[in-house]
Amino acid sequence: WRAVDPRSNLPLRVALGLVGAAAVFAALMVWLAGSYLRRQIESGRGREFATVAAQTAEKLDRALAERSRELQFVSHLTAFRAPAATFDERRRLLQELRDTSPGYTWLGFANAAGRVVGGTGGEREGETVIAQSWFFSGRSKPFAASVPDAPGVAREADGSVPPPYVALATPVIDLNGKFLGVLGARVSWARTVEMPAAAPVPGIQPQHLNLTVYNATGDLLFDTGDSGWTAPPPSPVAAQSRVSRGFFAENLPDGGRYVTGFARSRGFRDFQSLGWVVAVREPAGPALAPAGELERRIMEAGAAVAVLAGVLGWSLTARLTRRFRAVGSAAQRISGDDITALLPRPRGHGELPTMCAHLGEMVGKFRGHQEQLEIENARLRAQLHARDKPPAS
Repeated sequence: WRAVDPRSNLPLRVALGLVGAAAVFAALMVWLAGSYLRRQIESGRGREFATVAAQTAEKLDRALAERSRELQFVSHLTAFRAPAATFDERRRLLQELRDTSPGYTWLGFANAAGRVVGGTGGEREGETVIAQSWFFSGRSKPFAASVPDAPGVAREADGSVPPPYVALATPVIDLNGKFLGVLGARVSWARTVEMPAAAPVPGIQPQHLNLTVYNATGDLLFDTGDSGWTAPPPSPVAAQSRVSRGFFAENLPDGGRYVTGFARSRGFRDFQSLGWVVAVREPAGPALAPAGELERRIMEAGAAVAVLAGVLGWSLTARLTRRFRAVGSAAQRISGDDITALLPRPRGHGELPTMCAHLGEMVGKFRGHQEQLEIENARLRAQLHARDKPPAS
């Protein structure tokens, strides 16, 4: 037990100390390097995601602006502006627009009384839409709103909820300047967002990214669902916030941590922004995998250095200890009146050889003084003996 007891085994004590110091240093390096790399990754990925979000928001604004201009262009055609135009002509024109322009799920024309008199596929014809926001707001100027912003168009005629879409509308004025009705359209989120959402991010797997779109008040409009969450997270920007773009790492209610970049839409040319917020998220696991790999490598290198330091420390200390033991053993023999014992003289010019040389000189002088003292004692004893000897008769 004494051989493995650090209290009585200096080489083992030194080796354990070096191993502990190396382990503490490695743990500190893991924490510092890991934290720094995580911050760098989150910052770098966040900027990339904010750029993707801004590009997506711009493409959304551009796509909807194009649809709005198409609708306004159609509203100026003679087939709509001529009072004598038939329902079949208007329906055929709207059907051609839907077939040639992806993204539309429905186009229709409501007369001045708010009654749909022409729609693609005959859908909603005869329905009264005078109370719906797209017709009410579209009578005076071009109108655009997401479904949560326009509750009047959120349900179909049978009461069912359609897939998420954007409602567009524009007034129709006849050749004499008289209001004829409103030309309305539904634009599919899925078809509109599919193209912008495919924007690549270098070094990132597309399946790790999730795109979410919110309206100006924070209501969910669209979510690709690529992150696997059961409920999309709330908007990363408060409704009253004026921040237009940014990034951060966030902890979501599902317990996961994500790197998030976001941007607000700013409109396109004369198409005013609807205040949408586009958020691009990636789970922190894949994003921060390089930091975990670096920490693992530092731990492996730290463990190797600790073992090497322990072995070297034990070896050097054991060699030094053997020298000290040899000096101590010789000193013990000298103290036991072993006049033949000599102190070892290690080679070199270090502390131990110097100490042994000085001790050897001291022992040599001590022995010389002792021999001189013995000679003097012998001489004195001889003188005393000669003095005490009786004279011859």
